[in-house]
Amino acid sequence: MYFNQKNYGKRIKDLRENQGLTQEELCEKIGISVHHLSNIERGNRVGNIDVIIMLAEYFNVSLDYLLLGRSGLNAKLREQLDLALSLLQDVQMKI
Repeated sequence: MYFNQKNYGKRIKDLRENQGLTQEELCEKIGISVHHLSNIERGNRVGNIDVIIMLAEYFNVSLDYLLLGRSGLNAKLREQLDLALSLLQDVQMKI
Protein backbone atom coordinates (compact mmCIF):
# COMPACT_ATOMS: atom_id res chain seq x y z
CA MET A 1 0.00 0.00 0.00
CA TYR A 2 1.20 3.50 -0.71
CA PHE A 3 0.00 7.03 -0.05
CA ASN A 4 -2.12 8.47 -2.86
CA GLN A 5 -2.44 12.21 -2.41
CA LYS A 6 -5.42 12.52 -4.79
CA ASN A 7 -7.40 9.81 -2.96
CA TYR A 8 -6.53 11.41 0.38
CA GLY A 9 -7.94 14.71 -0.86
CA LYS A 10 -11.07 13.01 -2.17
CA ARG A 11 -11.67 11.31 1.19
CA ILE A 12 -11.51 14.68 2.94
CA LYS A 13 -13.86 16.26 0.40
CA ASP A 14 -16.30 13.35 0.73
CA LEU A 15 -16.25 13.58 4.54
CA ARG A 16 -16.88 17.31 4.38
CA GLU A 17 -19.70 17.00 1.87
CA ASN A 18 -21.31 14.12 3.79
CA GLN A 19 -21.60 16.45 6.77
CA GLY A 20 -23.08 19.17 4.57
CA LEU A 21 -20.19 21.56 5.19
CA THR A 22 -18.81 24.11 2.77
CA GLN A 23 -15.08 24.56 2.52
CA GLU A 24 -15.45 27.88 4.33
CA GLU A 25 -17.32 26.28 7.24
CA LEU A 26 -14.76 23.49 7.67
CA CYS A 27 -11.86 25.92 7.45
CA GLU A 28 -13.39 28.09 10.14
CA LYS A 29 -13.78 25.07 12.43
CA ILE A 30 -10.22 23.79 12.06
CA GLY A 31 -8.41 27.08 11.47
CA ILE A 32 -6.94 26.81 7.99
CA SER A 33 -7.47 28.88 4.86
CA VAL A 34 -9.94 27.93 2.14
CA HIS A 35 -7.07 28.04 -0.35
CA HIS A 36 -5.15 25.49 1.71
CA LEU A 37 -8.16 23.16 2.06
CA SER A 38 -8.91 23.48 -1.63
CA ASN A 39 -5.36 22.40 -2.45
CA ILE A 40 -5.67 19.44 -0.09
CA GLU A 41 -9.02 18.32 -1.54
CA ARG A 42 -7.65 18.54 -5.11
CA GLY A 43 -4.64 16.45 -4.10
CA ASN A 44 -2.12 19.24 -4.64
CA ARG A 45 -1.07 19.40 -0.97
CA VAL A 46 -1.23 17.16 2.07
CA GLY A 47 -1.05 19.65 4.92
CA ASN A 48 1.22 19.40 7.92
CA ILE A 49 0.70 16.72 10.54
CA ASP A 50 -1.29 19.07 12.77
CA VAL A 51 -3.81 19.70 9.98
CA ILE A 52 -4.09 15.98 9.27
CA ILE A 53 -4.72 15.26 12.97
CA MET A 54 -7.31 18.06 13.21
CA LEU A 55 -9.16 16.68 10.19
CA ALA A 56 -9.13 13.13 11.57
CA GLU A 57 -10.38 14.31 14.94
CA TYR A 58 -13.02 16.61 13.47
CA PHE A 59 -14.46 13.85 11.27
CA ASN A 60 -13.91 11.18 13.95
CA VAL A 61 -11.93 8.91 11.63
CA SER A 62 -8.58 7.21 12.07
CA LEU A 63 -5.39 8.58 10.58
CA ASP A 64 -5.12 5.21 8.83
CA TYR A 65 -8.43 5.85 7.07
CA LEU A 66 -7.66 9.46 6.27
CA LEU A 67 -4.19 8.79 4.85
CA LEU A 68 -4.57 5.32 3.33
CA GLY A 69 -8.31 4.72 3.07
CA ARG A 70 -8.21 1.69 5.36
CA SER A 71 -10.87 1.19 7.96
CA GLY A 72 -9.82 0.53 11.53
CA LEU A 73 -10.96 -3.08 11.34
CA ASN A 74 -9.80 -5.51 8.72
CA ALA A 75 -12.37 -7.65 6.94
CA LYS A 76 -11.58 -10.87 8.85
CA LEU A 77 -11.93 -9.19 12.24
CA ARG A 78 -15.17 -7.49 11.16
CA GLU A 79 -16.54 -10.87 10.05
CA GLN A 80 -15.64 -12.42 13.42
CA LEU A 81 -17.28 -9.56 15.32
CA ASP A 82 -20.44 -9.85 13.23
CA LEU A 83 -20.58 -13.58 14.00
CA ALA A 84 -20.08 -12.97 17.72
CA LEU A 85 -22.84 -10.33 17.75
CA SER A 86 -25.18 -12.69 15.94
CA LEU A 87 -24.50 -15.46 18.48
CA LEU A 88 -25.09 -13.06 21.37
CA GLN A 89 -28.41 -11.96 19.86
CA ASP A 90 -29.46 -15.62 19.51
CA VAL A 91 -28.62 -16.27 23.17
CA GLN A 92 -30.46 -13.13 24.26
CA MET A 93 -33.61 -14.17 22.36
CA LYS A 94 -33.60 -17.56 24.13
CA ILE A 95 -33.44 -16.00 27.59
